[in-house]
Amino acid sequence: MKDADGVNLSPTSSPAKMDNYNGMLKLGYNLNDNQRIEASYIGYASKSDLDLGLKTGKYGMTPTIGEGSAKNQETTPQGTPRNHNFKISYDNRNLWKGTALNINLYLQDFRTVYGYSDTFLNGGQSNVISRKKGARFNLDTQLWNTVNSQGEVIYGADILNDQTVQKLEDGRYWTPDMDMTNIAPFMLVKIDLFKKLILKGGLRYENIKVKVGDFNTLSTIKNDGTFTKSIFVKGGDLEYNALVGNIGFRYNFNPQINLFGSFSQSYSINELGRILRTSTAETINQLETKPIIVNNYELGATGQITKWMNYEITSYVSTSKLGATFVQSPDRSLMIQRAPEVVYGVEGFLQFTPARWINFGGSYSWMEGITSPKDDGDYSTKINNSRISAPKVLAYIQVRPIRGLSVGLDMLHAFGQNRFQPNAKTGLYTYGEGRVPEYTVFNFKSSYEINKSWRVAGGIENLLNRSYQPAIAWWAARDSDFVNALGTRGTLMVEYRF
Repeated sequence: MKDADGVNLSPTSSPAKMDNYNGMLKLGYNLNDNQRIEASYIGYASKSDLDLGLKTGKYGMTPTIGEGSAKNQETTPQGTPRNHNFKISYDNRNLWKGTALNINLYLQDFRTVYGYSDTFLNGGQSNVISRKKGARFNLDTQLWNTVNSQGEVIYGADILNDQTVQKLEDGRYWTPDMDMTNIAPFMLVKIDLFKKLILKGGLRYENIKVKVGDFNTLSTIKNDGTFTKSIFVKGGDLEYNALVGNIGFRYNFNPQINLFGSFSQSYSINELGRILRTSTAETINQLETKPIIVNNYELGATGQITKWMNYEITSYVSTSKLGATFVQSPDRSLMIQRAPEVVYGVEGFLQFTPARWINFGGSYSWMEGITSPKDDGDYSTKINNSRISAPKVLAYIQVRPIRGLSVGLDMLHAFGQNRFQPNAKTGLYTYGEGRVPEYTVFNFKSSYEINKSWRVAGGIENLLNRSYQPAIAWWAARDSDFVNALGTRGTLMVEYRF
């Protein structure tokens, strides 16, 4: 894969010369008019034959590129050697009067291998090994159903066991062995009144237990070229419990305006692995491993102004007493910062359909985030650009000049982002705070339905072969991440349906 000037892109996590294999099998059987059982399997695997060395550039000046050979660097090809997904489901639309039942049993087993990196002491390849198994029991009971109102309650439980580890191919741990079990009962009530007002409210109880194995932290490079010190961390058991809820409404005034709003809570320990791998304490009990609980508030409106124009606008605020953001420590190594935070933003969408054969539209999004690192009520510190993206505009047009043919063009304009200042003495930006220039890129796509069985589709990314760097290349403020974006690339797909 090459940039707009024909230069090889960085081989790190590159999909270039990647062979992909996937397949799906689904079997179903209707036991009777109300009951059905299904079993499915989806498999995926990929393997890279890319033999390309890495030439690290200079942030803001020379991009990191692929050059020469990668021989004697990689012990295992990049890719996903396995990704197996099994699912069995059972549906009963009339378990008893007014109640339907759905049961899902699932299993996922996957392993992903990443490219060679010299950011680890003596270099290495990381890989993620994960095995998930679980079940979801879902009951839907109709409470009442009249001309002017309907009510239903959805209730059940999620059960999940997730065994995950990330380590290098030579056996060194990046994150420890983690064995997580979560049993989460839930309930949601939905009421529809006069075909105008919809009310929803629900509760979910998270009950999570995690067994963490002993491990040595991985020695990784700092921005000054030295490496962090590896320490032994004693594992143990972690337990999390929380009751989270959500409530929302939607009111249909008329076709021109429908108001909606909601409050919801999310509960996550997704950052646990990253917190553990940057540990500076010798036991997990000394680490700040509390979960991330986020309160989300949303208010918006949607509607159809005319027969050929509709819109949607949404505003949101998310707050957390203990968020998680990657920041750079004084010695320029990366660490997780746990602190109160507020994230807010707006999104808008507008679509026009003046005739059956043409539609066009666009969207705009903007967001900001602030945090209180000392938890003292002072929110003058901004959350860095690794989580707060620059404003962007998306626009598109799609034309269907003849039956079966569709031709489209879309545009992405990412605005510049300059929210932080470099170090006054060194002139260097801290990780996540780099200035991001604006850029615009166009993409073309088209498809043609030959008949009921055959379909041809194609597309051209970066249609004008624009030379630019993606946002992460700038905000990360690291030499290894300063890479060019992909140049013009075409795709062709032939589809046969039977």
